[in-house]
Amino acid sequence: MQDVSDNTLKAYEHATCKLEGWLEGRLLTDAVLAEYISFLHAQGKSPATINLVLSAVKWMAEYHGIDALAGAATERVMSDVREEGKGRRGAGMRCRGIGRHGGRAARCRHD
Repeated sequence: MQDVSDNTLKAYEHATCKLEGWLEGRLLTDAVLAEYISFLHAQGKSPATINLVLSAVKWMAEYHGIDALAGAATERVMSDVREEGKGRRGAGMRCRGIGRHGGRAARCRHD
């Protein structure tokens, strides 16, 4: 298993907490992960943000000894996201209010 920095772990925790809220109790499968990635893309999230989510899911699955969740469906959607993202490079960053979460990422527990 790959070690990650504290900041990366916090980013992964934040990403997986948001995913957990979106799931609303559904089981996470390749098809559901692909649906979530499509949802994020439709919301205008950048390819880098979406890739962070995918990395977080892969890392958490490995950490918990779960077989790979990101399969063919997820890869098809990510291919589209990456392809469309090529035209967005260098477009600049958007800031959406740094303090809106009280300066901290939301906390949730992962069993």
